[in-house]
Amino acid sequence: LVDAMAAAPASPREPRARTRLRHRRRHAPAEASIRLLGCVLLAALRPAAGYDPQRRIETARLYGDVGDYAYYFIDMMVGSPIPQRASVIADTGSTICAFPCSGCEQCGKHLDASFDFSKSTTARWVPCGSGNRCASCQQGRCGYVQSYTEGSSISGSLLEDYVSLGDEFQSNPPVIARFGCHSKETKLFYTQRANGIFGMAPSSSGKASILQDLFKDKAHVDSSVFSMCLSEQGGLLTIGGNSSLHRAAPVWVPMQMRASYSVVLSSVSFEGDSSAVLSSDFGFTMVDSGTTFTYLPQPLYRKLSDAVTRFCKANQECGGKPSGSGCWTMDRKEDVEKFPSLRVKFRQGGGSMLWRGQSYMYRKTVNSNKWCFGFQDNGPVRETVLGATWMIGQDVIFDLNKGRLGLAPADCPSFVKRPAAPSRPISLPVPPGRPAASDKPAASGGGWMPHGGGAMLRWTQLPATPLLQGAALAALLLLALCGVLSLVRNLRAADAQARTLATAAAASAAAAGEGVSGGGGAKGVRRKRTSLSASPPAKRSGEESGERSPAPMPLHVWLTSSAPGSASATGSDSAVGHGPHSAASSDASPSGGGQDGRTRGRSGLPTRLRS
Repeated sequence: LVDAMAAAPASPREPRARTRLRHRRRHAPAEASIRLLGCVLLAALRPAAGYDPQRRIETARLYGDVGDYAYYFIDMMVGSPIPQRASVIADTGSTICAFPCSGCEQCGKHLDASFDFSKSTTARWVPCGSGNRCASCQQGRCGYVQSYTEGSSISGSLLEDYVSLGDEFQSNPPVIARFGCHSKETKLFYTQRANGIFGMAPSSSGKASILQDLFKDKAHVDSSVFSMCLSEQGGLLTIGGNSSLHRAAPVWVPMQMRASYSVVLSSVSFEGDSSAVLSSDFGFTMVDSGTTFTYLPQPLYRKLSDAVTRFCKANQECGGKPSGSGCWTMDRKEDVEKFPSLRVKFRQGGGSMLWRGQSYMYRKTVNSNKWCFGFQDNGPVRETVLGATWMIGQDVIFDLNKGRLGLAPADCPSFVKRPAAPSRPISLPVPPGRPAASDKPAASGGGWMPHGGGAMLRWTQLPATPLLQGAALAALLLLALCGVLSLVRNLRAADAQARTLATAAAASAAAAGEGVSGGGGAKGVRRKRTSLSASPPAKRSGEESGERSPAPMPLHVWLTSSAPGSASATGSDSAVGHGPHSAASSDASPSGGGQDGRTRGRSGLPTRLRS
């Protein structure tokens, strides 16, 4: 808009460059303000996810919620030349990453199509032996089996291929990673909407997890740190650092990493009340994003639920109406803030965090006005699981280098609609020393090229809330309208100037033909003074033959006419948009899925609990 405003047509007697220079001198402060405002508004409209090449941090959108999906999941791009998308549950309580492959004997219907091995030119099955720990070996392929105590299980074969986090437009660098390809799913894995699971827990068997494969990519990932920021719907996963969405400095507490991420709790109390509601018997405490709710040993659960219920009875039912055990009907979402905030303290390090009602209370469904406790009874097991309802509204930072967990209140972004599946091929390198593919040729040279520029992608750190996006869009429309009006005003002024100069030229020619005697008022003479001189005006071409030069064409006529012999200006090429956002402009909203949760039982095996 600024360039168009500056490019108003110059008068026939004034060079275009001089007109543009005068315009820029006069409007330089306004142009700078418009450019700055445009950059800020575009930054606000960009999605809050993408690769930051300056800080070497990857970010990917999280989808899902507690009420409808009962889990949070991310998208993964797998294979080449055109990556295939797989939706996987973000789970800090397990280590395996796996999803269905085409031809699966017993797999459910999921959000994305099953991975087609034959469509990827870089995929290779992991062979048996050669130091690979295989649960089974079929047709020379290394197999895996993962069972859960509630009865669900997954099994299949391991393979290696290029994997990148997030959707196509986020441009996170792909790396060679090992993951599982389901050939059989049972129970919850069969019925859930997400394709598979993305385990981020530390491995106790010595096997490299997909998270470790990402951390090995030192050229694109800075350090062994990742963070999760969950909102009521969706959130943000960050690899290589934290999301910088928190509103205060993180509180750091020691974290153990032995097949899971665990901390030691000291007490739970009402904020502003020094007397502890819960003070002991938390047992082994793990941080597990794959578990829907926060599970407490039975005695602690009863104490906490009774304490919150009594508080609400003494304070106008916390702005709602009781609706069953541990549930309230709320007229407004904001009334959930009236539930008491809980101060959770950690034994080691002396840190604490605030667990607000917006986190430990969850909406039954997206459009429901019924809110219930997001903490549940873990039965006689002396074990605490800090699940997704404990993480909502917090930037939870897992610092694997220093063995610590960071917690900070944050404005976590919300994402509901997923962009379209990938449609463009990508250029991938073959890592040095990688074994040749056993079933198909490896990809040929060429470095990986990001889909977007670094400076633009740094804007993705800004949260994109619907309110902010709406305000930014309205401001952009207003800015565009102002620019168009300014352009029209400049064009009209130039047109008027051209008409005036045409009239002056015609009058000047007539006066020259009459010997410049008399005629014309003072106003006309003044306007013509710049074109008159003591000596007779030089003849133009055509005057010797008695022809009069045509007057300059008015601007409005010039704009709608074509020069003799030139092509008509009515047909113009339409601009075609390119770039990383073109494929992401079509959104498809996934439907809700069945409710399920994950925790770890007394036997040490992963446990998936129905909510």
